[in-house]
Amino acid sequence: MAGVVGRGEKTNLSRIKKRPLSLSTEVDPHNIISYLKPDVLVKGGDWTVDTIIGRDVVEASGGKVISLPYIESDFSSTSKIIERIVERYGK
Repeated sequence: MAGVVGRGEKTNLSRIKKRPLSLSTEVDPHNIISYLKPDVLVKGGDWTVDTIIGRDVVEASGGKVISLPYIESDFSSTSKIIERIVERYGK
């Protein structure tokens, strides 16, 4: 099992090493999702399930697409979540 996090900007993959992988969206996210064929695709609550890119691929392979409600916190952005993972487990 592997975790993959897609972000809207370049990420220094060497910092993350063998931790969850972050991909730049310079590559078409639909192509990434089609290649990875994840079992679960999750986006923030600002996306409705029917507008999530790659939904067709995930659901066609029996996976689940989820739009999580937004929760205000110090770790509510993808960047902050990745930073927290690297701080805890990346050293």
